[in-house]
Amino acid sequence: MKIFIDWISQPSRAVVTYCLIENIPHEIIQVRVNALEHRKPEYIQINPSAKVPAISDRLENGEIFNLFESHAIMRYLADRYNKFKLYPKDNIQLRALINSYLDWHHNNTRKCGAYLFDLYSSGVLGIKPKNNIETLYKEIEIILKFIDQIWLQEGKNKFIGNNIQLTIADISCYCEVSQMIIDSYDFKNKTPNLYNWMKRIEQIPEIQQTHQILFKLAPKMSQNKIKPNL
Repeated sequence: MKIFIDWISQPSRAVVTYCLIENIPHEIIQVRVNALEHRKPEYIQINPSAKVPAISDRLENGEIFNLFESHAIMRYLADRYNKFKLYPKDNIQLRALINSYLDWHHNNTRKCGAYLFDLYSSGVLGIKPKNNIETLYKEIEIILKFIDQIWLQEGKNKFIGNNIQLTIADISCYCEVSQMIIDSYDFKNKTPNLYNWMKRIEQIPEIQQTHQILFKLAPKMSQNKIKPNL
């Protein structure tokens, strides 16, 4: 199975982290978004939306199955390879909570990426921000507090939406919120429960492996961002 990713892409890191934890065989194909490689015709055939990640899975009958959207990919791989450590099938309530977060994630936690893209692309590439950065920042603060107080139940939950085990909800959430280090977000004082959760998640070896490039580039990206009026 081939996974098409960019290491700066939060959903890309989530899929690779999942595969590493579940020991799912895969080949990583890097698609550099900054170089517009996601716009190449050969990649558009795999993912018509021209985004990362995507997978290309050769089935037993020789057919190629292409799939995009990180949450769909992780859920597919769980069923495909019978790997349910992070997406348990024997507890439908827990699975429902996982799915609830994953659906919520798209219109909420993902705004961290939109905010940081505007900060970085505007500061480095001179591209006009797609969003009002100050307004988006205020929305993100509400979202992060919601994770802190609701999904983590003010620290009562050790994991996103539950107090039982690590799931793909944790993986997806961490890959997104961790990118806020580029903006030096003060998790410790603003969202202490989220901060403590992040400190636990970042100890996972597979998380450390998939975030090496981000953490290496973060100081440089932080220096080159624009300065919003917050």
